[in-house]
Amino acid sequence: MVKKIITVVLILAILGGAFYASYTLSTKYWDIIAPYIDGAELPAATQTQAVPVIATPTEAVTAETTTQALIAPVPLTVTTVDMPEDDTWQLILLDRAHKISDAYVPELVSAVEGSDIRLDSRVAQAFQEMFNAAKAEGIDLTPVSGYVSTEIQTSLYDQKVEELVAQGETRENAMAIASQTILPGGCSEDNIGISVSIGMQVESFSQSAACRWLRANAAKYGFIERYTAEKKAFTQVNARPWYWRYVGPDNAKLMTESGLCLEEYLQR
Repeated sequence: MVKKIITVVLILAILGGAFYASYTLSTKYWDIIAPYIDGAELPAATQTQAVPVIATPTEAVTAETTTQALIAPVPLTVTTVDMPEDDTWQLILLDRAHKISDAYVPELVSAVEGSDIRLDSRVAQAFQEMFNAAKAEGIDLTPVSGYVSTEIQTSLYDQKVEELVAQGETRENAMAIASQTILPGGCSEDNIGISVSIGMQVESFSQSAACRWLRANAAKYGFIERYTAEKKAFTQVNARPWYWRYVGPDNAKLMTESGLCLEEYLQR
């Protein structure tokens, strides 16, 4: 008899505990489970949302950083700049927000003797010296691109924008994305002939003997590597290890030693 009583008490205790637990659970989570008590499927587990990475001027831009995080809005206004008549021409800044005056006509000559590539005559003289010095050490710095007219620059930029729009980008985004590789007409240093592209225009150029030589010696002749991945937050242009800009020997030395890009150097 005693065993039967104990058994009954245990059964009642178990049933009571189960009832209490179910009541507590339903009360606590009723708002969540109520919509699904009629047989609807419970929602799948929500994926954790990644925190957006915002590149700052002190951070290197990585391949994982999204395009939208890298591009700044296209300037609503573009400032027209004149080519200085004194030595400050060496530091002229052309970018999405600064355009060379339509009135400026550069004095162009061959980048090196016998080349069809043309540069500003003052830049060409410095480049020829650098070309000769590299050649004496068995390094080929053949120029593959130099001066580009504003009209051709505009055509290339517009074509890139239309390609991106056709791929689904808004026109504003297309303009910003396009300018990371092709600046608008008049906004590129190519339009005044003070920068030169050397050798293969591909990222792998950074691993070449020519690029290593340039990084070690170009400053002596007044040239800097204009666009690097580490400085994209400042330049808003993709890395171009083949693209070298003339700024004059003194400026090039200071910029190379300090690690500053042109935008930083002008703001120092």
